[in-house]
Amino acid sequence: MSSRQFGTCFFEQYAQIALATFLGGEMASLVNRDQPDLQSPDERTVGIKVTRAMEKSKVSKVGNDFYGHFDRMGLFVFSRENLGEKEATDAMNYTLFLQKYQDERYDWLFLADINDLFVCNLGNGLKESSRLERFPITQTQRQAFYLEAIRRQNESVQL
Repeated sequence: MSSRQFGTCFFEQYAQIALATFLGGEMASLVNRDQPDLQSPDERTVGIKVTRAMEKSKVSKVGNDFYGHFDRMGLFVFSRENLGEKEATDAMNYTLFLQKYQDERYDWLFLADINDLFVCNLGNGLKESSRLERFPITQTQRQAFYLEAIRRQNESVQL
């Protein structure tokens, strides 16, 4: 096969690998399911929607209880563009604005580009300066994440 097809499963697996690598703990035990894409094994503690587009509708879905009730929810967005801290902060503030009047909200916004994973804590009462953390992704890590996501995608197709 000369060109690889990257389906949603690939991106969901890549997101889980990155979260497990950089955040560990409960993120390491997330499993690939549907609605939302990544969930804690108990199906209620943590839920994370993985997407390749930052859209208003993705933010409103959590407020409309589309994913059911999870103790904590995250939105993981892949970016085609390289992001700096300003762009990540702008995306974080935009998400905060969109969900301002929602009862159910995302607790985290994860922004991934080819070089970085930005983790944005969207919890109430935090100053902007303490909401954003940047994790550089090395070329070696990027290659390992890619190969592992491909392996998992192929494994899930065979099941």
